[in-house]
Amino acid sequence: MLNKSKYWKSLLGTFADVLIAKQVDYAGTGASTAIAGTLADFVANAAEGEFAFINANTNAVISGALSGTPAVVQPVGATTWIYGAIKRDGNIETTRRFRLADYTAQRVVYAAPIKQVSTATFSGAPVAGNYYSIKIMETTPGYQPFPRWEYGYTAKTGDTLATVLTKITALVNDSTNIINKNTDPVVNTAVFNGTTMITLTATLAGPTFKIAFSIDALNDLTAVAAYTGGTTAGAFWGNGTYDQVFELERESDVYKGVTTQYPEQGARPEDFGQPSQFATSSATYNVYILTGVKTENSPTPKEMHYQPHNIILAIPSNGAANADAEVKGILGL
Repeated sequence: MLNKSKYWKSLLGTFADVLIAKQVDYAGTGASTAIAGTLADFVANAAEGEFAFINANTNAVISGALSGTPAVVQPVGATTWIYGAIKRDGNIETTRRFRLADYTAQRVVYAAPIKQVSTATFSGAPVAGNYYSIKIMETTPGYQPFPRWEYGYTAKTGDTLATVLTKITALVNDSTNIINKNTDPVVNTAVFNGTTMITLTATLAGPTFKIAFSIDALNDLTAVAAYTGGTTAGAFWGNGTYDQVFELERESDVYKGVTTQYPEQGARPEDFGQPSQFATSSATYNVYILTGVKTENSPTPKEMHYQPHNIILAIPSNGAANADAEVKGILGL
């Protein structure tokens, strides 16, 4: 899925038919019943954000009703021409018509983002006058040259290991000091266990970091870093998160002709009629990606233009009513 941080985001970068459904399912005659409705029914009765598949030849809503033994949603025929439709601001937005025989369908199931959590462990006694520090280097791809933060303390006579680690922990957690202020540190939480270990947690889910130490910390305190899974692999951007679907919706609107994402001179998007945004912060999403090729007639008599084509459906996977089970079944996934 897409990734996003404070300074950059990875998007599709190419045109795709994108539909973002709300946490509702089409409740007209064609959904969750054995009787198929029509496109006209959908236009007249669907609420904002409701989604349905439509038969491109008959304009019938493809039913998501359970049937058969055992009862399951029946997949649409591989050679049946269909398209996805959603009601948005009173209008019906659709995908390009397609056949499952011509597209490869993939279902990316929601997975929660994970912040990297790593530890720094020490042993031994500090020496007065020596400098002990933890160095944190962000290693998120795309952040080169990788930014670094160092949190250190010079031991005084009578200081114990707990004293030193308490001081370092406080520096990591202090957002107002010169190390952290206005620097967007990759780690913003440190917890000292009271004996030998400091646990460091990333500010955001997805970004990664490495831990290093000052020479004195290595020599006097035998400092050792430990990472989830042995590396920084514990960090995960997640799949189907609100942030990802929000950016996907914004990007797709630009391809649809909406150019009010970054207004200038104080103008606001609503001044230009920006369409409703259906990405919902309380929703989790399963994302369906259909990959195929679309064709267009060439200006010359006997040629065709072929272009890779993606259809992306972001369907809420939570909420009292959502279309995920029907979409999964209709696509045969």
